[in-house]
Order: sequence, then structure tokens, then C-alpha cells
Amino acid sequence: MNIFIKNKLLRIVSNHELSALQANKFDTSLNAQVDPVRFFALTGNVLITAATNELLDQFFLYTFSEKEKNYKSITFVVADKKGAKKTVKSYFKVISAGGGVVYNKAKKVLVMKRLGKWDLPKGKADKGEKFRETAAREVTEECNIEVAVKKKVCTTWHTYRIHGKRMLKRTKWYKMDCLNAKKMAPQIEEDIEELRWMNREEIRKAMKNSYASIRFVLTAAGEYSKKKEQSSTPIADSE
Repeated sequence: MNIFIKNKLLRIVSNHELSALQANKFDTSLNAQVDPVRFFALTGNVLITAATNELLDQFFLYTFSEKEKNYKSITFVVADKKGAKKTVKSYFKVISAGGGVVYNKAKKVLVMKRLGKWDLPKGKADKGEKFRETAAREVTEECNIEVAVKKKVCTTWHTYRIHGKRMLKRTKWYKMDCLNAKKMAPQIEEDIEELRWMNREEIRKAMKNSYASIRFVLTAAGEYSKKKEQSSTPIADSE
């Protein structure tokens, strides 16, 4: 479960998923059964093993406070991932969304500038829609192109507030082929300012002015990498 809270990554993984992260360095590694966990003192990319639902409760109380957060990412390793997800969801209203990593014939990726930052096309699901349908519709609406949806890239979770309510958006991302871009244009009413096809070098530069969640998705798609950026290491999520 890859959750982005105020542009920082909270990752919840099971014990068997931990091996996928071993090649990357964490700045701090704690065992919650024996080490004191003081969230306000954590910095860099943090690994916490033997995490319990009670510890997750403490983390969210800290997250919702106004205290300054100095960590870059936190990875909790839990014995009961299903139970941990239930705990996380209990703090939010969960909504569904879909998005796309769209390729043209030159294998460039379609990137958009929205509210001054580089982003990817995505949006909330309509009632009764499947994730793949939402992803295709949102890309079509936001970019005015025709696409064919291919394989799933990853799932991300993103938190924000609406009218004081805490929201948790679950977005499933898919690779897509652009079938027709003759009338491609940004959807102005969605605050999209520009659409641009980018190669990997252009993406790398653009991601300096983007969001952690978008860098995560492009990393999962194989289109972006930044050495030593532990928070960009994707872990598959079935949801």
C-alpha cells in the first residue's frame, strides 16, 4: 500500500515483500518491538519493522497534527497487511480514480502541466465504472485523444481534504497507447495548462517540478529513476 500524505510516502508492506526493498538504503531502521519510535525525531527514509495497528494509530495522530514532519518516507512492515489497510482506511473517506501513462508511436510519454506542476492525466470514477474505464475516460477528457488501455502499472493512494473531511483517493494506473492525437488539447476547465510528449531525459528534468506520487508512477512504469531516492521504489499493490 503506497500512500502519499503531503507529498511524502507512507508504505505498508508485508514481511515477504520486504525483500524487494533490501537493495535500497534506508537512513533509519527500527524494530518497533524493541526500539522506541519517536515520529517527530525521524529523518530521511525510514524503515520500521514489526509494526502494529496501534503504532499506525499513533502515526496518523502525529500526521494529522500541525507538527513539522522531517522524514522523506516511512515504510511499515506488518504481519497483517489486510488489518493494517483496514486501520488506514478507517481514518478517511475512500474514493476511486484511474489514470494513464500514455505512449505515442515514438514511445514518448504524455505529460501535462496542471497548476504549474508536471502531472499525469487522471480523475475520479463515475458511479459503476471499472478502474480501466475510468482511466481511459479521464485521459480522453483531459487530453482530447483516443487511447487503448494496456497493462496496469501500479496503485497509489493519496490523501487530501475537502471541506474539512479527510479523503483517501485510490488510483489505479495503466499504460496506454495513443491511437489518435490529431485534436489533442488540454482540458482548460480542469486547470490543465499544457500537454507535452516527453522522452526519459525530458521526464527526468520535468520531475524536479512535480509530485512524489507522479515520480512513483513513472518509476513503476520504467520511465523515471533517480538513484538514492528510496521513496521511489515501487511495491506492487493488488488494490
